[in-house]
Amino acid sequence: MGTDIHAFLEHRDNRGSFSGRSDDPAFFFAKFALARDYLLFDALAGVRSRQFSSDDRGFAPLHEPRGIPDDLSLDVAWEYYDLIIEDGYPDPRFWPAPGCISMEEAETRPRVDRHFISQTMFVGTSPPRSWSLVVKRNWFAASWLYLGEVTASLQHHYVSLGNLSWESRVLLASLSNIEEHLGHERARLVFWFSS
Repeated sequence: MGTDIHAFLEHRDNRGSFSGRSDDPAFFFAKFALARDYLLFDALAGVRSRQFSSDDRGFAPLHEPRGIPDDLSLDVAWEYYDLIIEDGYPDPRFWPAPGCISMEEAETRPRVDRHFISQTMFVGTSPPRSWSLVVKRNWFAASWLYLGEVTASLQHHYVSLGNLSWESRVLLASLSNIEEHLGHERARLVFWFSS
């Protein structure tokens, strides 16, 4: 069984905030389907080297996984979390039904993975409300990095761009182009792994 990465690019708004306002999510740019590029995975989060004995491991990651950002975009939240339903489904424009689970199913997941999200999109007169979330099964080592941090992580592991898969190079070129257009640390890579 191999390890896969779930990779997304998000960017800040013109005011310099990923979330725009404190109650708004970040702006989603793109989702990337990457080949299993274990050089990249190890440089970003050390996820592959942790399976080996300490004598066989490479370098520890320069930036340990930080967890998922608090101001995550709604598009990325749909991928990372399941929404816990207690009394009916939310408006599907806010959260798609396939990403909803019962409280009974949620109870089988670790409590440390519980989060909350406010429903900022609602229809008509229905009031905004908060929903409980739980991380989907088998997701691990969630984190986010700016372009400079990704570059430093690759250098720390002595990985050149030429050694990465072409899909990984497209991802990094996209992140670089967004930052070049919007400014320093105005874009980030959000990622996690599954196996």
